[in-house]
Amino acid sequence: MRRAVAVSMKSRMPWRTRLFAAIYDRTLAGEVGTMTTEQIVTDRRRTLPARPPVSWVTGAARRHVTVTAVTCRARDGHEIPVQVLRPGGAGTDAPVVVYYHGGGWTLSNPGNYLALTSWLADELAAVVVAPDYRKAPQHPAPFAAQDAYDVLRWVHAEPNAIGGHGGRVAVAGDSAGGNLSAVVSILARDEGGPTPVGQALIYPATDLTRSHPSSRWRDEAILTGPRMDAFVSHYLSGGVSPRDPVVSPQFAASHRDLPPALVQTAECDPLRDEGAYYADLLRAAGNDVRHTCYVGMPHGFMSFPGVTPVGGQARAELLQSLSAWLEAPATTA
Repeated sequence: MRRAVAVSMKSRMPWRTRLFAAIYDRTLAGEVGTMTTEQIVTDRRRTLPARPPVSWVTGAARRHVTVTAVTCRARDGHEIPVQVLRPGGAGTDAPVVVYYHGGGWTLSNPGNYLALTSWLADELAAVVVAPDYRKAPQHPAPFAAQDAYDVLRWVHAEPNAIGGHGGRVAVAGDSAGGNLSAVVSILARDEGGPTPVGQALIYPATDLTRSHPSSRWRDEAILTGPRMDAFVSHYLSGGVSPRDPVVSPQFAASHRDLPPALVQTAECDPLRDEGAYYADLLRAAGNDVRHTCYVGMPHGFMSFPGVTPVGGQARAELLQSLSAWLEAPATTA
C-alpha cells in the first residue's frame, strides 16, 4: 500500500508568487512568536520604502493624493493616529472609506499601505481614513476593536476633522483589518450606528478559536501556523475569550441586518475556510454578499500585486464593490 503524502498548498501557487513568498518568509517576515516586546514595537514602526524595487512588488503610491496626519480621540482619551488621504479635486461631499490595515493586531502601520490606500482614494475620488489603532501585546483585545469603532463614529460625527465628506462611509480591511471591519459592522448595528454602507473583508480572520480545516495548516506561505498562533496569543493576552464576537465575528448572536459585504479569500491561506464560512453566515442571514476565492494565492496577496497574476483583478473587484456602495444613497443611522 502506498503511503499518502500531504502536499503543501504552496505547490498551487504560480512560480513568481511562490518565489516572492519564499523570499518573504526567509528574509522579510519577523517571527513574532520569538520577538521581545521591544522588537515588536521596532518592527511595528518600520515602513517599507515607496520606491523600486519595493514598488515593483507593491505598486506605487499615487502622487497627487494628499496624505495628512490627524488624530482621533478614543473613548478612553487616547489619541489614535490617523492618515487621511484625499485625492486632488475631492470636494467636501466626497465619500469615505475607513481602511483598517493588517498585521495580526500586533504589527504594521498605515504607512505600509499607501500603495493600496492612495490607489483607492484616487480611483474612487474618495477620502480614505487609515487609523493606526492600538495593538497587542501592550494593548490586547478589545483595544483594536474599540479604536476601530471609535474612528468610524468620529468620521461620522466630525466630518470637518477630515476635510468634510458627504456622509457615505464604507469600511474595508485585510486580515486583522478584515476582522476589524466585520466587528465594527456588528458593533454599529448593535450600538446605534453609524451604519457603514458596505464592508470589504479581505482574507479576514473571523474565528479565533481556529476551528476550521485550513486553520490547522502549519507551513503555508506568508501566514504560517506559528505566526498565527503568536498573533492570536498576543491579541487575546488580556483575557478576552476567542469566542467573544468582539474578536471573532463568526460568533455574533445574529448576523442579520448587516451592511452588504465583499469577502475575498485566497486558496493557499490558512484563513480561507473561516472567511468562506463567514460569507455563508452573512448570506444565510439575508445580507447581500459577494465571495470570491482567488486560486493559487497566499495570504496577503492584495499587497503585492506585482508578483501575482490576479492581484490587479482582486483590486478591481474591491474597487467595483466600494464604488457601488459609495454611489448609493447614504443611510442616516
